[in-house]
Amino acid sequence: MKTEDSRGHPFLRDPRWNEGLRPPEGVAAFCDLAYGPHPAQRLDVYRPETAGERLPAVLHVHGGAWVFGDKELYRLYCMNLAARGFAVVNFSYRLAPADRYPAQLEDAALAGAWVLAHGAEYGMEPSRIFGTGDSSGAQLLGLLAAFQADGTLREHCRVPADRLPEFAAVALHCGVYRFGDDRRADALLKVLRRDVLPDGGTAGELAALDLCRHVTPGFPPVYLTTACGDFLRFQAPVLAQALTACRVPFLYRYFEGDASRLGHAFSGDLRLPESVRCMEEMCGFFREYIPTADE
Repeated sequence: MKTEDSRGHPFLRDPRWNEGLRPPEGVAAFCDLAYGPHPAQRLDVYRPETAGERLPAVLHVHGGAWVFGDKELYRLYCMNLAARGFAVVNFSYRLAPADRYPAQLEDAALAGAWVLAHGAEYGMEPSRIFGTGDSSGAQLLGLLAAFQADGTLREHCRVPADRLPEFAAVALHCGVYRFGDDRRADALLKVLRRDVLPDGGTAGELAALDLCRHVTPGFPPVYLTTACGDFLRFQAPVLAQALTACRVPFLYRYFEGDASRLGHAFSGDLRLPESVRCMEEMCGFFREYIPTADE
């Protein structure tokens, strides 16, 4: 669903999208753990109650145009992901305009560093880390994944974490990956220039945000999705071209159907059968990149 919040961003989802859904049974939740000193730097961990072995970890990065959202909006989504055999880290981060970019990316890196430092305490296997994000969360996760092979990018974005996760694979849903040459993303670019970027969207700032510029052959495999009603649906093929040029393995899914239902960041709305199918496919994609015991 879409709504306008108090700042007039028409592409933000209605926070009531979880209405009618219940948490899945058999999922343990460890809530409001601090990964940094700021009040926003809090995370939850969800994992199956009955799983005794260490599980692959999934770092979830929420969307919201860098100005909106928190872990609570995605709690049921992440708990359902955990029910499928993962230990899921669902975190909030500082938001613009109070904290301008790259505060959001810094916090994503800090949450990733927390997984490396503390994941074993919650039954995570640090050699099996995956990531998923939608909308601006997909952009943040994409840059975090790009750090694996691009130290210059890490320095430019002032990421403070000494240790960053090496993702086995990532899922990017309805994200924005290229800036400045797509008129259909003008509303998002306006938010960036007004509320998010410290210098109002200089060429250098937009280049640093542009994931397509930072894809290298060392980028992790990608499960890439969009849908017929996504106002950013023209962005995914551009990223697919960059992944193809660097020979990065990826699976691209375009979900067709009722555009009024399959809108921006549709994947998070588990009331939709297409969203459930998207989650199942994503989990299957991740499992292809879980190392076996002899690897």
